[in-house]
Formats: sequence, C-alpha cells, structure tokens
Amino acid sequence: RDFCLSRGLGDVYKRQVLLLSTTLQAETEKVCHSPPSCQDSYRVVSDTIVEFQAIHFQHQLWRSMNSLSTPVDATGGELVQRAITMANALKRQTGRNEIPLRTRFLRDVNNPMGKAAITPLSNLVGRGDRDGVTIRLYLGLLWISVARPYDSSVSAERWAQLLALNPETNYRRRIYTALERLENQKLVKVDRRAGAASTITLLDEGGSGQPYSAPVQAGRPENAWVKVPVDLWQREEFYGLKTPGLAMLLVVLADTSPKTGYAWWSPAHFERRIGLSQSTRSRGVAELRDAGLLEVKRKRLEPGVGNFSNDKFRNTCLLYTSDAADDTPCV
Repeated sequence: RDFCLSRGLGDVYKRQVLLLSTTLQAETEKVCHSPPSCQDSYRVVSDTIVEFQAIHFQHQLWRSMNSLSTPVDATGGELVQRAITMANALKRQTGRNEIPLRTRFLRDVNNPMGKAAITPLSNLVGRGDRDGVTIRLYLGLLWISVARPYDSSVSAERWAQLLALNPETNYRRRIYTALERLENQKLVKVDRRAGAASTITLLDEGGSGQPYSAPVQAGRPENAWVKVPVDLWQREEFYGLKTPGLAMLLVVLADTSPKTGYAWWSPAHFERRIGLSQSTRSRGVAELRDAGLLEVKRKRLEPGVGNFSNDKFRNTCLLYTSDAADDTPCV
C-alpha cells in the first residue's frame, strides 16, 4: 500500500484490493456448504487466491509503472502545460524565436552515391531512445546556449519539466542517459560536478568534437543552418512526437528549397544525404500527420517543353510549425 501511494498508484492498489476481496468472498461461498469443513476449505482457497492475486497485482503494477515512464503526458494534461510554461519562460529569457541548427547535424551533402549517410541524427535515431527525449534535450541545449562559451548549467529537474517528463519516474536517469548519448556523438561536453548541476558545453553540430560557434551566413552547403521555431514548444502535439517524428520534422525544415518553397528526395538521394531508413521516414511522416503538424498533398509536376511523357506527381507537405504554415514537400 505504502509503495503504491508513494508513487501515485493509489487507484491500482484500490482496484486490486477490491478484486481480491470479491474473489475471496465468491470462492468461500462455493466451498462453505457445511460448517465442519468451512474453516479448512476457506484457508486453502484463500491462500491460493492470495497467491494468484499477488502475481496478478505485480503484473498490473509493472504495467502501471511502465505507462508512467512514458516521456510525456499524452492527454495534454498538467505535465505538458507545465512544459509550455517553462518554454515561454525560456523564450523570454533567451529572446529567441528560433533555435539555430546547422544542417550537417542531419545530412551529408558530400556523401558519395551508393553509400548511406552517417550523421549525428542518424546515429541518435539508430542507437538512441525512441521517445524523442535525446533530440528534444539537444534542441533545448541549443536554445538556451546563446553566448560564448555556449554552455549551460541546468538541473535535471528543470530539464524534465521542459521536456514534460513525469517527475514520479526515473527522470534523472533519462536526462543523464540522453546527455551520455549526445556526449558519445561529440555534440556536447559534460562537466560533471558532485552536488551541483553539470555544465553542458555545446560542440559542433557535425559531431567533429570541435568547439561550437554560432551560425552565420552560410558560404558553403555544409555550413547551412535551419531555424527551428520555438513556437513548436508551445504546442501540445510537439511533446507527443517520438524520435522518428522529431527527426523528420528537422529534415523537412532543413531540406526546404528557398527558391521553390519545397523539398523533394528520391529514395536513393534521401538515404545518401540523410541516412535515415525508409521505415523511419514513413513512421516520422505518419507521426507528424497524426499530430496535425503535417498535411500531405499530391502535386502535379509541370512537364518540360517538348516532353511527351506521362504526368508525374510528388507528395507535398504543409508543415504547421506555428500559426502560419510552410508548404514543403515530402515523400
């Protein structure tokens, strides 16, 4: 009882007690037909039922604890509302409306044909968590580190609030594990201090381990950068995105052509430049659509002059990152 109540599982405890009491009463009525054998029969039945219910209770408790360890409150409740409040405070504190992110974090424009790109994003998707905590934390670190030496010292509790992690779970371990993944990809340097919040220093987004510098006018494709709108953090749907959805959100933002207003990849070019699998791309697009952040439309391509071939079509995406929508294509 105390274990359940201390972890917010009072409802689970009550349901199991009620189920146990009801079962014991029903089973006792079945065996207590004559007074001489009633006591012994009750003891045998009750011991069996208690053992069975204890196993069942452990299973239900594990399921409840597992559901509480999910990264966000999927119903858009108190956790998400608190995260939105924290995001608004961070927006005022930093004065930023966008989070700058160099696109070499997610694509390799110099990768040769026939080889899948290996980028920090593809490594985080392939070897990291599936709930998006690591990518969201990285965006948060880029957001808060506004000046040299581009570092921050924020407690795990505060990060958990910004990421809408449940404080009743092992949120500290989740934050520390996410930091370790970023550190392994040479995206951050972590200075751990006993009894105090660690100091996190940004490194280059390409995973080279070089010091971080704020993006400026890009002279070469590998130095290009994208602006991730902070308004995303004020939308409940953003906190429900898992790793594939967040990855595809960044890819669509980064690969939008400023000339045509949309982006398009053939499967071969997508794998060569981005390095994400077809399944990740499909799941990510589906997550964005289900969250109402992406609308997929079919667009007819204009045939070239003197072209007698059949019409060609591409899937275009309307990406809702804020109140205004960006018309960008996807596959």
